[in-house]
Amino acid sequence: MNQASRLFGVLVFINMRNNIHHEIEKRNQEYNDYIKSNLVLNNEIKIKSEKYIDSPVSVWPSIDIKWDYRKRSQFLIMDRSTPELFKDDFPHCFCIGEVFFRELDSKIFKFKATEEDGTWGIRNKRKLAYLIEHFSRGLPVSPPLVKPKEGVLLLQSGCHRYALAKALMVMKMPICVEPKYKYEISKEVEMNNRESEDS
Repeated sequence: MNQASRLFGVLVFINMRNNIHHEIEKRNQEYNDYIKSNLVLNNEIKIKSEKYIDSPVSVWPSIDIKWDYRKRSQFLIMDRSTPELFKDDFPHCFCIGEVFFRELDSKIFKFKATEEDGTWGIRNKRKLAYLIEHFSRGLPVSPPLVKPKEGVLLLQSGCHRYALAKALMVMKMPICVEPKYKYEISKEVEMNNRESEDS
């Protein structure tokens, strides 16, 4: 390889690196703009949820989980996402299926945060407490995102939603899946299709 070829390779690498950095900065800016637009409500829920950290289910407020089936809300499933970023990453949106929680729980890979007396063993206690306050207000949340891997199922996003559902001993719950994984997941758990809502 001559010097001109090496120089060309270096320039290509630098250009790729700059493009990646630019994309990361763009995503962070879009996410921060979205967060600012919802800052007042988020801060109110965050402050009022602190009292629930490490508390037993018996002292939680009345919670009737309200799942959000709207396509336009699916971007909230992914951390640090916005409607624009989600559309780029998942142009076909997610499919939604309803499953029996016990069957799903038997297939989830190494999820230790929801064992008996272990609800608060989850990584981010504040996020779980936030969900308790969020649901107690009747506000909706998109279902967890599940993907298959080598005969087991992984929670790609939604560990705290899952932990809350388990603590409340729900019988059934919806899950989101990428269309390409729908058939494979349906072989692992019985899944009844649920139509996404467009509004």
